[in-house]
Amino acid sequence: MTMIPNLQLLYEAEGCEERSNQESSEREEIDPVFKDVLIFYLGQFNILLQTQVEVSRLPRTMDALVIVEQSDYLLKIRLETPFGYFCVYNQVEFKGKNDRLTIFGYHLILGRAHLYLGEKKISASEMTVTIISARKPIKVLRHCQNDVTKLFFKKEKFDQKK
Repeated sequence: MTMIPNLQLLYEAEGCEERSNQESSEREEIDPVFKDVLIFYLGQFNILLQTQVEVSRLPRTMDALVIVEQSDYLLKIRLETPFGYFCVYNQVEFKGKNDRLTIFGYHLILGRAHLYLGEKKISASEMTVTIISARKPIKVLRHCQNDVTKLFFKKEKFDQKK
């Protein structure tokens, strides 16, 4: 289970659409200049430099998205289920024995979460990402130690819920 790191989202104040449109037109003007500068300074090195890189052609999907907007339901879920850490928006991913969680898969999962945050204009503090794995992904856990929040349930408390 990992919490989305806090991200600063732009344009949360009133009038954000007006500023967003203004900055979009400014960006359209500055983008070609910025790319030309990059090409000018980095083109002399024997490196790959691409502009306007398409990240993915295929739509990426989440295994499950649980949205709990009513505070009384959220409290009930936190008290009566193993999901005591849930927020309003909760991405849940499942990894089976034959679908192992890898470091690259971990980054794809977080990428989908960040894409969702950006598309829906949601604060990162309102979203969790839970990865349920049939195997113990030791390499991934070591790799993402700073991202992962570990939850431990007391055996007695868990047994009472059954």
